[in-house]
Amino acid sequence: MSDIQTAVESIRRLAVQYQDMLVAADALESIGSVEQATREATAARAAAEDARDKALLELDAIVVHVQESKGEAEQIIAAAQKQANDIKDAALSNAQQAAEASKAVAAATVQDAEAKAAEALSGVSAQLSVLQAKLTELNDAVAAAEQAKADAEDATAAAQAKLDAIRDQIAKLVAA
Repeated sequence: MSDIQTAVESIRRLAVQYQDMLVAADALESIGSVEQATREATAARAAAEDARDKALLELDAIVVHVQESKGEAEQIIAAAQKQANDIKDAALSNAQQAAEASKAVAAATVQDAEAKAAEALSGVSAQLSVLQAKLTELNDAVAAAEQAKADAEDATAAAQAKLDAIRDQIAKLVAA
């Protein structure tokens, strides 16, 4: 019976050793899975860092581009303002010159008419109608000069409105 007993004990020891081997195999498999997960996490981290670095570079480029665009927009606004001021100044100057020229012509014509009227009292009615026609013509010239001045002021206002619209558009672009 001792042989049977010995065989039973040997079988039990082998069974315990087999179970210990199964536990060790499961542990080794878990370690392998952890190592694989660690490698995958490290690779994912490296990919995320690369993506972050690329995004930061793109952000820096966008910031530089926005700053350059803002500078260009400011230059455009300054140029448009100068152009509008130049147009306004030229229009006002032209209108003032036209008004002064018309007034000078009117004054000279009136003086000439007065001199002729004093010399030729006999043809007063004929010369009076001629003078009235000239006066009407001069008044028309003055009205035309005043209209030119008003048109110049309207052009200036329109240029200012366009400038304001451009500023609004640039502000919207900069804000976007």
